Amino acid sequence: KIYKALCEHRKDGTFIRPAICDTIDKHMRENNIVVITGREGTGKSKICLELASRYDEKDYMVLKVDLSENYLIYTDISNALLIIDDQHYTQYSLNAFMKDLSVLPGRNVQVVLTCRNLELKIVRNVPEINKLKSEAFIDINSCLTPEEKEDILRRHMKKNYIAISASYDSTFRDPKILTDLSVKVTLDDGVINVVRATEPWKGFPLSASLFCTVRTFLHLGEKYFTNPPIYLIEELKELYKTAKKESNCMDKINDFCILVYIMNNKDHQLDLNDHNLYSQLSELYQTLFSINIPKTPGSNEAKTKSIEESLHRMNNKYLRFHEGGYEFIHPCMLKAVLMSSESMVPYLLLNGSLNDIIEFVRSNDYTAYTAMEDDLVIKIGEDYHQILCERLVRCAFDDHSLLLHVAQYMYSYWRSSGNNLVNKMFKHIEFILFKSLAVLTGDFLSLENESSSGNSINLKGPVQFSKIIMLVDELTYKGRDPWIYGPGTSHFVILSALVSAAMGRYATNRDQTFTILLEEFQKRMHSKSFAKLLKKPLDIHGNTCFHYLVLFDEMSALKILSVIKNPEIKYIFDTENVEKYTPIDISVYLGKRHILEVLNLSTNYKIKSRNRLKRLAKSGKAEYYHENNKNIDLPVVLKTKADNAAPENVKCEDAEDEQKEVNNESNKDIRIFKRKYSVRKEPYKVKKRNRNDVLCFEDFIINIVVFGDY
Repeated sequence: KIYKALCEHRKDGTFIRPAICDTIDKHMRENNIVVITGREGTGKSKICLELASRYDEKDYMVLKVDLSENYLIYTDISNALLIIDDQHYTQYSLNAFMKDLSVLPGRNVQVVLTCRNLELKIVRNVPEINKLKSEAFIDINSCLTPEEKEDILRRHMKKNYIAISASYDSTFRDPKILTDLSVKVTLDDGVINVVRATEPWKGFPLSASLFCTVRTFLHLGEKYFTNPPIYLIEELKELYKTAKKESNCMDKINDFCILVYIMNNKDHQLDLNDHNLYSQLSELYQTLFSINIPKTPGSNEAKTKSIEESLHRMNNKYLRFHEGGYEFIHPCMLKAVLMSSESMVPYLLLNGSLNDIIEFVRSNDYTAYTAMEDDLVIKIGEDYHQILCERLVRCAFDDHSLLLHVAQYMYSYWRSSGNNLVNKMFKHIEFILFKSLAVLTGDFLSLENESSSGNSINLKGPVQFSKIIMLVDELTYKGRDPWIYGPGTSHFVILSALVSAAMGRYATNRDQTFTILLEEFQKRMHSKSFAKLLKKPLDIHGNTCFHYLVLFDEMSALKILSVIKNPEIKYIFDTENVEKYTPIDISVYLGKRHILEVLNLSTNYKIKSRNRLKRLAKSGKAEYYHENNKNIDLPVVLKTKADNAAPENVKCEDAEDEQKEVNNESNKDIRIFKRKYSVRKEPYKVKKRNRNDVLCFEDFIINIVVFGDY
């Protein structure tokens, strides 16, 4: 049998000889025995066959010893390699075998013994083995290098006719491969690079073989290697159910609470010397099982003994002892504990990694997401929407790359779930933006937003206006699918998105997206709170939506103006920002003639105001021709190099004209135009600002409004 196995091994094109084989051979020759330990599928048996093949070539007698039967070693045996690769041995049979082996000194007999992690305790209890040097025990759980893993994976791919392709040609995620075996499977290099860096729960050699032969596993991609196996999750679920059902069974309760404690601990370790250990476990007893452990004075010896017993039960199964503390035997244990009960959901949403949330959390609405076989998901209802929204919003605004992940996650898994989570999420976004931008909100925010978000969302720094535009862009998938705009979404988000759409920032379906947003804008004009928002600044520089509106192409701006039925719109257009510029000033300087015609300002302005606007128009026109003569085609006016063309210098000329007009009109009681609807009753008292920090017809406009570098 062993010879036949050796012949088959030598023909196995998927096996590679890992570097650990040389280490095993070295220590086996030094100690005459080596114990190979590892999880299921790590390649213990294959390594034994590789060693046997080499020793067979050296004329060694290779024997496989079955300790489940009565086996006696002949006393005249020599130059032999004995393989004990069987999990059916007991401590008694192994002890008897080692005693027989001890009578063969100097006979050049080498022994290779394999055991899984769970059987290591049995092996260690054999006196003849336990006294061996630590080098005789070789753990192969993480022995493969990334290069060796990639080699193994590619060999299995070749054997199963799986092609390698660029990412856009990959078909391994195509549902057709699950049902139609004629579909050729292609796997991209990106997935291979991720897989080669993983250490699956089962050994990599076995996982690579199953991944390439079972298409449901292949369809999962890299998740197959990083996720815990379903049977492990089921074991932990059963442990929780048993502990919950039999509340008097403290052994089960202790076991589960210890696993949760390690998961919660920032170092993911349990140290018996930690003085907070017992109090934190007591909290878990109460939280998970509603058990109050009374505080008793005196020694903690009884408590320590109970915890130690649990640790010993789970050692080498779920836990391992490492550097003075107990930790999970494998990283995916953390995910398995997270998925063991609904009690773990709040922890995942609050403290779990964003990657775990994106990977596991889905809507419990069956129309929104249907999990496939072996696809691990946690389905949540509206009870958890609040926590999830706060976490996603916080991540989205903390980091640009995370914002993209959040947007893709929302688009992929929540767009067909009735928008409940989406609407709630944008209430949080609305709250954060108004608060961080110091916008004068008045009564616009609801008490619900204040109470739900005020103390729970903390950002690293202030959120800038352009980030909401960026987030809206991403959430609508660059305008391809404006699914997000439904009943209940934030006024502010609609207005911000309208700014984005009117500026043509969407890559595709720009007209469709703009039309949808414009319809929402028109509906909301009947809301008093939304009408108030038109007069409020959208940023800390006092710019209202109309400061932005006049920078659009005139067609979009006119469409927006056409749905505003407010007769006082011209006064809103006269609202100044921090630098004392109004939307009308910008319109005149940029030559937005059609906007000025709609506003019909010719009869409402004093001579001094009309003269001032004329000078702005001349300056803007001069700057336009100045730049175009250089063959520079820009959508808005850049910073002028001629001082007399700058708007702030126009203000100096205004001062002289205004003094003359005061004398000419001193006897006239003309008060046609008053700024009753200005945001501020008196000018802001602010320190001197950098002119590039506000909206004032310069490079700022290009960077902020066109390229979004704000």
